Amino acid sequence: MKQLFPFVKRELHLKTPSAKDVYEFTDLLKSHEPIGDDFKSDIDDVAILIYTGGTTGVSKGAQQTHRNISYNCQQMRAWSPGFHDGREVMLGVLPIFHSYAMTVVLHLSVLQGWCNVLIPKPEAKTILDAIQKYHVSIIPGSLRCSIL
Repeated sequence: MKQLFPFVKRELHLKTPSAKDVYEFTDLLKSHEPIGDDFKSDIDDVAILIYTGGTTGVSKGAQQTHRNISYNCQQMRAWSPGFHDGREVMLGVLPIFHSYAMTVVLHLSVLQGWCNVLIPKPEAKTILDAIQKYHVSIIPGSLRCSIL
């Protein structure tokens, strides 16, 4: 992450425009102390708000619970019996803000203990170089995961 942050900050992060009741996230983090106590959550509590345009094109927050994320990962794991815990290398070219990529690229990788090679700017040469350099074994696609 340390190596990616300068790129992200320089290329993708724009300073939040000044407006009433609008705050820069990093400024909020700096101005507040961490919560000291552990937060207790339930499996049916909302874990993530993912913003999607869906079929309407109008952005809206879709709630995903811990149960939803767990079930999605368990389904993917059951559908992919040829993948091995702790031994696969996934190529993360899909945008993680998309629900499919978040489930497969992020959550399934963590559940399975896989290495995840994230490609922030997917270009053919970068992708092909990463496949060869890191010995990628899984590339999630639009309809299914491919095993190399």
